[in-house]
Amino acid sequence: MKKEKGITLLVLIITVVVMIILISATVYYGASSTETIRLENFSYELQQIQSQVDVDYEKIKAGDIKYITLRRRIHKCTTRGSKHIRKS
Repeated sequence: MKKEKGITLLVLIITVVVMIILISATVYYGASSTETIRLENFSYELQQIQSQVDVDYEKIKAGDIKYITLRRRIHKCTTRGSKHIRKS
């Protein structure tokens, strides 16, 4: 009998199935980490906004800044089309 060299159909199917499993796991964890990074960035931005609000609140309490001035500053920030504010 002649010994045949090459890849059998069964080995090819098993290889393809293993590759599909590995690729799907990679895509799943990649998408998950992207979402985590996005949420961490959003959390950081919220912390920055909160710290600025705290500073402005202390200025209002101390009388260093008037409420109407602060309101105008906030209005300018929100009407510039900031990607962080308008993006959903």
